[in-house]
Formats: sequence, C-alpha cells, structure tokens
Amino acid sequence: MGRTAVLVVDTDPVRREGLVACLVRHRNLTVVGSGPDLLAALGSPRSSSDIDILLINVDQPATEGV
Repeated sequence: MGRTAVLVVDTDPVRREGLVACLVRHRNLTVVGSGPDLLAALGSPRSSSDIDILLINVDQPATEGV
C-alpha cells in the first residue's frame, strides 16, 4: 500500500506546524506541502506530486466559496 500525500493549509503558523508535526509521525502519510494559503502551499517544493488529502482551514477569508 502506498503513502497518502497530504497538503496542509492554515493561516496560523503554530496550528499549521502542529498539524504537520502530528501527520509526519504516521508512516502511511507524507506531507507534500504546507502554507498560510492554498497558493503558497501549492508552491511548496514537494507539492507538485499528486495530493490525496487537502487539509484546509475553511474558516479564513482566502477560502470563501470553497
């Protein structure tokens, strides 16, 4: 079974880094990028691979309409 690619998006850096720290502890998950908004997260060096899970805080202004 392959690893699941996760992209983490949250404006709060402490919450974002905490989520990433929790996720990397699981051997079946790979965090392929993170950032304060979707565009920044997609610009992460490893986010060019296929993303299986988008973990995003939809309670932020930049995600209106998501």
